[in-house]
Amino acid sequence: MPGWYSKLKPQIEAGELAVVGLIQEQHPERTILFNQWKKIPMKLLADPLNQLEVAVVPITLLIDEQGTIRYRNPKPSDVTTFLNKDYQDQPAAANSSSGYGIDQGAEWVLQNQFSKAINHYEQELKKNPKESRLEFRLGVAYRMRFDSDDRQSGDFERAVEHWTKALQLNPNQYIWRRRIQQFGPILDKPYPFYNWIDTAQADLIDRGETPTPISVPPTESELAQPSRTRNRITKSVNLVSPDPESKIQTDDTLSISQIVVPATDSRKTTVRLHLLLQPGVPSVGWNNEADPVTVWIDAEQDVTIPKPLLTIAPNAEASQKATSNETRTAEVEISWKGDRPEKLATGYVLYHRCDKQTGQCSFWRQNFTVK
Repeated sequence: MPGWYSKLKPQIEAGELAVVGLIQEQHPERTILFNQWKKIPMKLLADPLNQLEVAVVPITLLIDEQGTIRYRNPKPSDVTTFLNKDYQDQPAAANSSSGYGIDQGAEWVLQNQFSKAINHYEQELKKNPKESRLEFRLGVAYRMRFDSDDRQSGDFERAVEHWTKALQLNPNQYIWRRRIQQFGPILDKPYPFYNWIDTAQADLIDRGETPTPISVPPTESELAQPSRTRNRITKSVNLVSPDPESKIQTDDTLSISQIVVPATDSRKTTVRLHLLLQPGVPSVGWNNEADPVTVWIDAEQDVTIPKPLLTIAPNAEASQKATSNETRTAEVEISWKGDRPEKLATGYVLYHRCDKQTGQCSFWRQNFTVK
């Protein structure tokens, strides 16, 4: 995109050409930040539902004043030919529709009515159970609700499930594959997806600009560097369980959501586990004045976890408060030998909590199983 824009800048500034970017992106503000960083004043439109039904990007189109595509993926020399040609006497192309473009679900998404969009796509899938486009769009709607104030338990997990089903039905869909890899294991990543964001924000501040706000910060998996070294991950550090004899009092009020994101290549015996932790009782919150939350994961036989011990500190906003109720996240890679086992690991969370009504703070353990 930056290369094309620099080549076309003279024609754009002369008013001969208008350039619009259409992005296949779940979080458009990240692309807006990128364009601000690279000084590309391009109008951007977002197509998170893949209503254009494109399988690969980038695609460059030259469209005349009648709205007709005259060149697809043109050479730089084609731009000159395109601008010098008069298309007024050439008829515009007839409009066509595949039937799965702008649908009612997309209308609900545009209005941030994600639950209605989810219901629409679920109903449509009952009529067309093998329609891959509907599976993908249902996954997008679930992830959008997950990123909103209307988040419901299991939204992220269901998004991954439907994206995976969509790719199984249509394995040639590059964009859907990338959506899974964005949150998936490092052995399946083609590149780090958003590791440029910190640099962009710092450069913009140095330039005296206010960076475009990022409403959904990238997860650890979206920042991670890919790995090509082996099919399985080897354990690099020998760590000790912080509560090996289960002496800490156990709890069941912590909400622990697990999202297991598989590799898009079934030959890669690895997944990435996302853990979402949140106090499950409104009157109880994290104790931000104590040690950070700790997660320990014990791998099953023939299963490898390179980082079995994870610590999760409060974010900057929560750290300013004595207690808080925000969701805290942790991620870890899990790999195995042979066939994928039914159970990958067992684990537990150690955390300090405070009762907001009584002011009492205590230390607890809650167990979980990774299936």
